[in-house]
Amino acid sequence: MSRQPRSAMSSGGRRSRIAAPVLSMILLGHHGGVNGVSLSPDGKLVVSGGEDKTLRIWRSDTGQCLMKIKGYMKGHSDFMNAVEFSPDGKQIASASKDRTVKLWDPTTGQCLRTLKGHDDWVLSVCYSPRGDLLATASGDKTIRLWSLKGMMKSGGRSKRGSGSSGDSGGKVSARVFSGHRGSVGSVAFSPDGTLLASGSWDQSVKLWNVSSGVCEGTLQGHHDAVDAVAFSPDGTL
Repeated sequence: MSRQPRSAMSSGGRRSRIAAPVLSMILLGHHGGVNGVSLSPDGKLVVSGGEDKTLRIWRSDTGQCLMKIKGYMKGHSDFMNAVEFSPDGKQIASASKDRTVKLWDPTTGQCLRTLKGHDDWVLSVCYSPRGDLLATASGDKTIRLWSLKGMMKSGGRSKRGSGSSGDSGGKVSARVFSGHRGSVGSVAFSPDGTLLASGSWDQSVKLWNVSSGVCEGTLQGHHDAVDAVAFSPDGTL
């Protein structure tokens, strides 16, 4: 069966032909739902995490599973809700129902740090464009903004490969953004890193000033939970 191009309206009001996407590969190996996937910046790796409590790293060209990280002492103690590569591809962040976020070295599988502070499930993670900040969203109705500058200066290593926000291996501090009346399901940085958008189960989207932590606006209109937010590439939407 041949692909039938679909029509889409351009900004100038003219119709353009867009080829329908084609399934190129299915990656099998998880034993349960897959709740998060992320592509490395160079496009060579895919990371996935889900309800089997494992983090898997795959080659995007062949589908080969290069690494599986599992186990209470090394990995999360409950299922993962989200995973994301850092902008430089040197870290992976994973968010879990166990209320923690873990930072991983994708080349060795080593846990670099465990970030603790949320009082409920961590539902979303997002690196800033420069990779020096990590935003996390939780069922505790808050967003935490973690500064990773201390880790970057120390090479991202911590004693024994993991630890809370106060252990050795470079300081990781967090600011708390509060204002939503329901669980926060998603966060996203603007392309220039100055704004943070958050979508909540309170049916609203909030825009936060990253520097000051002030909520600069609340977008309302949805009639159910907002589970995903994103900025346009130029940051205007």
